[in-house]
Amino acid sequence: MALVLNNDVVLRDERQFHPDFLCYRNVPAYKTTYVSPATFDLLKSWTSAMTASDARHRVSKLALAYGESIPDAEFDAFVQQLVKEGTLVEAPAGTKTTAPLWGLDNEVPDAPAKPMRFPSKVNLTLTQGCNLQCLHCLRSSSPYIDTSDDLTTMELADLFDQLNRGGLVALAVSGGETTVRQDIVEIIGLLHNVRAHTEFFTNGHRITPAIRDGLKSLLRRKRLGMHVHVSLDGGTAESHNWLRGRADSFQRVIKSIEILVGDGHIVILESVLTPSNLTVLPELFAVAKRLGIRGLSLHPASYTGRAKVNPVALSPKELLGAELRIRELARQYTDSFKTEFKWQFFPHAADFKSERAFLASNMSEAGTFHLGIQSNGLIYPCTETIGTRGLEIGSLREASLHDIWHSKQWHFYRGGWELAQLGGCRGCRFDGNCATQACRCYAFSQSGDCFAPMPECYQSAADLGIGGEARHVERV
Repeated sequence: MALVLNNDVVLRDERQFHPDFLCYRNVPAYKTTYVSPATFDLLKSWTSAMTASDARHRVSKLALAYGESIPDAEFDAFVQQLVKEGTLVEAPAGTKTTAPLWGLDNEVPDAPAKPMRFPSKVNLTLTQGCNLQCLHCLRSSSPYIDTSDDLTTMELADLFDQLNRGGLVALAVSGGETTVRQDIVEIIGLLHNVRAHTEFFTNGHRITPAIRDGLKSLLRRKRLGMHVHVSLDGGTAESHNWLRGRADSFQRVIKSIEILVGDGHIVILESVLTPSNLTVLPELFAVAKRLGIRGLSLHPASYTGRAKVNPVALSPKELLGAELRIRELARQYTDSFKTEFKWQFFPHAADFKSERAFLASNMSEAGTFHLGIQSNGLIYPCTETIGTRGLEIGSLREASLHDIWHSKQWHFYRGGWELAQLGGCRGCRFDGNCATQACRCYAFSQSGDCFAPMPECYQSAADLGIGGEARHVERV
């Protein structure tokens, strides 16, 4: 029996972005694998069914042309792995698949520094509406927001088709609150057609039987390629309900998580760190273990939306103490779930093992391989800046996402400025090696000046060595 590349596989050739960026993404297996040029060309040709023997003969020729060496035993093991993970499937001779090739012929946008041909990550806000009015909400969402301009079901279907044909790798779907849309079950159904890994965000208050059935169906389609993120902001009802503004929120969320985990979902808890929940971190970890979740993501609130005016911000000293405590707890629960801690926009040293390793010091994810989409179809550089006036790149109601990705509006984010222009960063001990320094869109959204330091930088000034004697707060 011949083998052919599964239509769920995404191929990405981004060598203009990084010389080694050749990969395939098997979404149901939740796996991205980087390969050599000869292997990548073989995978492209494997969209026409062929036997493993024919493939070995073909890759030998390709390896010779590229100056590679691929021993037969190594190649045979590779093919066995492709079959095991579902990247290759059995098919009659003459079978062809087309989806893996989508997006490979996209031209590279002209810019000072080359981005990807098409975004690999997209954050889509389905609606600004929400059933809650949380103290920290970055979009100031509420039940009273006018949502009449949200993209329609048909407009979202067209967007999903564009994302699919462009070769998107990861799609995050959030709000507001995703489940308040009247057509959310239809939208979940449309997500079946998007090959990208899908992250579905919810506050856990409205997992109705219809939504539950829709998510279960999507899980069967995407398997490991789907995660459900649920907000739980503290290990006690008091700490969580204070932030969410409802006395019954904690119990409702717990019940929803139990349902989702019971249905087989990979559930990730999203927990915003605030002064009200720092003392109950052990309780949060204990609840997470009891619920059987697979991941716990913790981070401070950013200075956006209602978080600007409510007492939810942490000091650098508090955040450092939280990180140390979280690391200790993560070690205790390492066999139960994965823990992720983020400093968000507080200044800290860049992690060169992350995706930033591919980027120059004056570039971030925004506009290079990531963008955000507002519920009305406006395109923004990133998730945090969705809705910020002056940062709009384009509108899906006026142009395709492909054409917007090629707009010269992105040039600033694609190497169109220099670190020397960040006068406010001079003297900081992280200057030139800062994980947040390249994020100019967030700086603009908070100050109106794209070269200004972050609000968190001003808050941390004494610890960073800006303006007077430094009181270094060292991370371990």
